[in-house]
Amino acid sequence: MKVRQLEEDLTKAKEEKEDLQEKFENLLEMGTHKSLETEFQNKIWAGEQRKLWKAQKLIINQQRTIEGLEEGVCQLISHNISLQSSRGRAEAAFEEAKQMLFEECNIILSNGSTSNPNYEEVD
Repeated sequence: MKVRQLEEDLTKAKEEKEDLQEKFENLLEMGTHKSLETEFQNKIWAGEQRKLWKAQKLIINQQRTIEGLEEGVCQLISHNISLQSSRGRAEAAFEEAKQMLFEECNIILSNGSTSNPNYEEVD
């Protein structure tokens, strides 16, 4: 959202620069302010250039932020995949333990919860 706003600000600054340039050229065509032509043009250009640089700097900073966030998301996805894999291995080990309890001790775990299973002994 901020990047879009910065892009709009940059576009607006460029349009303002073009508008000021057009106004300046119109003044020159009418023959007014000819002695101030270079100074006025430089002031306009410098002011607009500063606006453009600020907008570009903000865009670059936002891009860096976005890249950092994207990297963080990739790390979270990788961590999530690792957790899912670990969970799968834990569930498989739990199922194997349930089977062994049944076969060796005649104990049946009736609740699928690995943290607090219910059990009953079978005679």
